[in-house]
Amino acid sequence: MAASMCRRLTLLPRRISLFSPHNFVQFAKCEYSTVEPATEELVEVPQAKYPPIIPPFHGKTKESEEYRTQVAIDDLNAKPTAKDMIYELSKQQKWHYIINPTCFHNSFLNLYKHCMKTVMVDSLPEQLEELAKTEEVDEVATRLKPHVIDCILQEHLYTYRHRGDLVKRDYHVGKQTMENVMRVMLTGLSADMPHLRDGETDEDVNVKAFWKRDTTRFQFTGTQLFAIRSKDPLPEFISRDSELSVGEVPSWPYAPENVSVFKRHINPDCFPGYKVGNPYNFGHTQVYVPSFDRLRCKKQNLLEEVLMGCGLSASFGWLHSLAMYNMFNPYKDLTQPMTCQTIVTNGSKFSFFCYQLNTLGLSERSQDNPLRNVCWHTEDLSLYGDIKDGKVRDFNNEILKMMVAFLMNRTVSL
Repeated sequence: MAASMCRRLTLLPRRISLFSPHNFVQFAKCEYSTVEPATEELVEVPQAKYPPIIPPFHGKTKESEEYRTQVAIDDLNAKPTAKDMIYELSKQQKWHYIINPTCFHNSFLNLYKHCMKTVMVDSLPEQLEELAKTEEVDEVATRLKPHVIDCILQEHLYTYRHRGDLVKRDYHVGKQTMENVMRVMLTGLSADMPHLRDGETDEDVNVKAFWKRDTTRFQFTGTQLFAIRSKDPLPEFISRDSELSVGEVPSWPYAPENVSVFKRHINPDCFPGYKVGNPYNFGHTQVYVPSFDRLRCKKQNLLEEVLMGCGLSASFGWLHSLAMYNMFNPYKDLTQPMTCQTIVTNGSKFSFFCYQLNTLGLSERSQDNPLRNVCWHTEDLSLYGDIKDGKVRDFNNEILKMMVAFLMNRTVSL
């Protein structure tokens, strides 16, 4: 044992001597005795990258709720087809207020303007008014006028079919008259108008659209008598940067039930009149023939408001559903405006509407969106006075010219 202790004591000083102060000084001299380089090289130190802080997905905080919403929006925008996107938005049943083209309650128009974020203008766009005054339109209207008069006289001879119900009679006569008139006009114009010749027409189809205004959900349902679709869109009526496209709309702080707009618990539906995948996915012109008692509305001073509500809701509903078929949604706004033309008529009285959809951002997540939609319209005008002795009296050529101008309004290539 004594021998082993001696070995340990003798080894210990050797180990310590390796790290003695003398050896350390010698090592330092050798290390730093080299000549410094002429240029000093800067070494980039990579910055530390930390993963983003993500709130708990199933948490109950506002941050978690916002994170879940953003994940759902990103998943929605990543859908490959419009069918998948619309299904994701409509797969749950929720309460929706049902918007119909015609409403007969006082002051309902302010609700329509608010929920569709639309401002109305008491005239038509300048380009259409100028087009209606051209010699080309005048020549076409003169050529088509005898055929339009024949369509009016043909249906007038069969008014006895609905003698008992004046509203039903006017609706069916106006419907059949407009079907014949539109066929005559398309036949006479298609040869020189490529957008009409190569387009598609729909007759008597349902149009559905759903959206969310602030925190309230709406569902539109209407029926087009006649609709023209094209591969290319109509030109925008005004710029998105114009004063008319930016601004406020009438507010509506009341419940929609106050103007006889009621809600149902439904799966919302989106349908512009054709199935997904059709290449003709831009609206051109549509015709609506609403069924209601015009004389009664006129006595109650509601006729103008009812017609404006019909043209406004029909135009917005059609363009909104078309926009969703083009892969846009409330969380992926339009890249450029969408436009359409709408005619509301009973066969003898005509109201013309032009609508420009500037934005789909109507929900509470788009409160900072300054854009608004624009609807131009005319008053209710008569195509003719009356029919007596087999002749149409007081025929209004200006109305026929405006119909021709609507159809001759050319599309623009994307």
